[in-house]
Amino acid sequence: LGSLTTGEHRSFGVPTSILGATGRFRLQVDLLGDATTYTSEWIPAARGDHVEWFVGHSLRLSHFTVRPLHPGVDGE
Repeated sequence: LGSLTTGEHRSFGVPTSILGATGRFRLQVDLLGDATTYTSEWIPAARGDHVEWFVGHSLRLSHFTVRPLHPGVDGE
């Protein structure tokens, strides 16, 4: 989807074709100058959701959150 450097925040759009029928996708980090890669677990998302992926200095401690574009009527 794109690239960024340490400490940088950036937004990327995920084409709906990637979500397919399951509404799930994975993200991968490839570190420049290093053979290390990390692939997230499956991320469930729907069109318009906001997914925030925190990539820490230890890739295995990275995590994500998914927030719906329009919260439900009960505030969730």
